[in-house]
Amino acid sequence: MWNTTLSFDYPLPMNDDQNWLEDYQQYLNDLNKLNVYDKIENGLSRYLYVVFLLVGTFGNLSCVYGLSQYCRTAWSVCFYLVLSMLFGLIELYIYCGNLWFLSLTDKNLTLEINILSNAVCKVYNFVTTVLLYFNSWVMVAISVETMITIVYPHRCIKCVQLNEQGQLYFLITVLVVCLNLHYFWTIGLSLPETNPDVDHRMCHNNYQPQLSDEITLIVPLLEFFYWITSFHSSW
Repeated sequence: MWNTTLSFDYPLPMNDDQNWLEDYQQYLNDLNKLNVYDKIENGLSRYLYVVFLLVGTFGNLSCVYGLSQYCRTAWSVCFYLVLSMLFGLIELYIYCGNLWFLSLTDKNLTLEINILSNAVCKVYNFVTTVLLYFNSWVMVAISVETMITIVYPHRCIKCVQLNEQGQLYFLITVLVVCLNLHYFWTIGLSLPETNPDVDHRMCHNNYQPQLSDEITLIVPLLEFFYWITSFHSSW
């Protein structure tokens, strides 16, 4: 006698179809929410980045004009702040300006510039990094000078003189340039016709980093100690 009793241990095909439809509907709902979020984000980006650019430009230029009046009295901190604000303004245009351009045109301007040629790829990354680090070292110089004026007040007048500023600017420039010279041999443009590992033009680190790491770590330290020794002996 054949057993014709139906077994309900496994879901019926109709139940599978129903679950699939529910999952697909949930997927469409999530996709619509993401599209709404993207539209809101793009709309805010178009206006917020413009506000940041305008406020940053007006604020930095106003402070530069005000502090430049005091630079004539040879107080170095004012000149440090002027340099910091000018470099900060350049960074604002590079990074915030690129994000604003991306929100308007869906094109990454920094990426478009980097893939123009191998030379542009190297120089652009070197210059932008030097500006970024130079601004940071200027803030370090302000902190060091403030410490000197507090701990050694009798050396305050000599510390803020223009000739001492020139030596310090030269020290910072040499340090930052040496720190980032490796960009000229560690960063390069890879092309699909010459590199089978890439399928589009790409500016990236595509060289052996061992030599560049040694130069990046050792040479700046040697330059730093040399100029610190020279600067201290001149006192």
